[in-house]
Amino acid sequence: MGGAGKLPGLVWLLREHGEAVEADFQRYYGIELAGLWRGELSPRRVMVLAKNLPYGAQTWIAVGTDNAWTPETHLLSHVAFLLEGANWQRGGGKGKSPKPMETPGEAKRTQEKRERALKKAVQFKRIHGVPKAAPPPSATTITDRPRDSRGRFVSRGE
Repeated sequence: MGGAGKLPGLVWLLREHGEAVEADFQRYYGIELAGLWRGELSPRRVMVLAKNLPYGAQTWIAVGTDNAWTPETHLLSHVAFLLEGANWQRGGGKGKSPKPMETPGEAKRTQEKRERALKKAVQFKRIHGVPKAAPPPSATTITDRPRDSRGRFVSRGE
């Protein structure tokens, strides 16, 4: 919602997440977003109100930022992680150590990274085709290798 300029940011937000913005405007401000199209709201006012929606608003959830969690949710996540760690330690540290819960922003970045990797794989496959599997080694290749007196393989140069 930032960086690219206010009006392009507003256009992107409304195009990608218009329903969430509309629901939040009605819920938190008692304003109909349709007022933007009727000339009752300026684009600047819509952007200011959108940027200042409270933590946990549907818009933040839809966009996938850490503002999707309220401060209380962030604290509960940390408490849960600490309790999991304490129980893991009391259990003798067996198994995998607990990991902190992914925040919505981290989850979005992870998903974007997966999508980029998938696009690269599809592009590679399109350019190079499906890799052919190597033929399995023949039995003579494996058994004809020289061995020492204990039956271990030795290099051919010795």
